[in-house]
Amino acid sequence: VAGSGKTTVLRMLSLAVQTLADDHRESVRNFSSTEPYPLVLRKIFPEDSQGLQIDVMNPKEVSLQHMYGYYQSSSIKDEKTADKTGDGTQQWYDGVLSSVLRRVATRNRHKTSWVVLDGSVTSNWVENMNTLLDDTHQLCLMTGERVVMPPLGYFNVLFELSNLEHASPATINRCGVVCLPD
Repeated sequence: VAGSGKTTVLRMLSLAVQTLADDHRESVRNFSSTEPYPLVLRKIFPEDSQGLQIDVMNPKEVSLQHMYGYYQSSSIKDEKTADKTGDGTQQWYDGVLSSVLRRVATRNRHKTSWVVLDGSVTSNWVENMNTLLDDTHQLCLMTGERVVMPPLGYFNVLFELSNLEHASPATINRCGVVCLPD
């Protein structure tokens, strides 16, 4: 629901994470190996984390093809690349989300990345993210390629949405949910 404070909470959370990460790096420098160090802090703030990068997109602004990627017939016919039917080759074009995730996957592994999907959930695009949201952290593309994302602590997907009306139980089960009433 507009005006409930979702974006403000997200901004405050990112500032808190950055502050805690800075404090964590300082405590790691001062940490004695004889003292017990909470495992949960190592998972949330990897010792070599160097900041937070946030990429935001609205999935409703683009078609499913332009979100994940698509094949397009090439108009250039070349004997070496033409398919057997003779009507050109198929060229793959990354979509907005697949481009962002590919960039995050190859980004400096010491920078924590959040990909924020700001807009309502529809089953036609969110179901394609189930492997990204589960323990494998992989985006499976139509090409058969798998974009492997950094581990938890370095990469997170956040949904900023008004309701979960069109999300399946499988998708909701893979997410933590924070509800902000009107």
